[in-house]
Amino acid sequence: MARARTARVYSPPPEMAPPQAPPHDYESGGGRPWMVLAIMVIVITTFGYVLWTLYGAGAQDDAPVIAAVDGGFKERYEGPPVDELATAEIDQALAGKAAAPMAPIAVRRAPEEPLPEVAAPPKAAVKAAPRAPAPAPAPAPRVAAGGAFVAQIAALRSEGAADAAWDRLSARDPALFAGAQKDIQRADLGAKGAYFRVRAGYFAGRDEAARFCNRVKTLGQDCIVVVR
Repeated sequence: MARARTARVYSPPPEMAPPQAPPHDYESGGGRPWMVLAIMVIVITTFGYVLWTLYGAGAQDDAPVIAAVDGGFKERYEGPPVDELATAEIDQALAGKAAAPMAPIAVRRAPEEPLPEVAAPPKAAVKAAPRAPAPAPAPAPRVAAGGAFVAQIAALRSEGAADAAWDRLSARDPALFAGAQKDIQRADLGAKGAYFRVRAGYFAGRDEAARFCNRVKTLGQDCIVVVR
């Protein structure tokens, strides 16, 4: 009869076997899941507090406060009549429908009170300032029949032009030319031709002749003192 063979399993000796972790008993409360839960609760609470501080209480404290305007919000309109569209007409215009014509709404204007008449202030009487009397003309220079000086007032091409110049100037200041004598002298200047010098005389001194020339210059005419 054959003998049955028994399989043998190799098992290492106790000193060579790897260490094994002790069994974990979750049902008896030996684990630490409650610590993880507690940490998550703390983190979520802290994050929520930070958000509430930044966007909740801080925003409410910094919000500007707008004071209400004193008095009523509506005021009575006073002005010319205006045309306004009704709400239904505006809605139809927005919907693309033709709006029915409406009569303009007349706004009653407040009665105008006449302004009080203000009397114009009386005009002060303006007294015309008295005009200062015109200064008396200076006396004409003294003339002498045998004086050595004359006042030359023009030099013209013809004797007729010389006579006309004398008449024109003497008519503008008759008092000046009243005692003066007309003295027309012909001067031949060679290539330049002949000239007729218009002179007034005669004066005993140069000063008297110069006074005469100064009066002639006020009439717009040149004048020089020369010796006869």
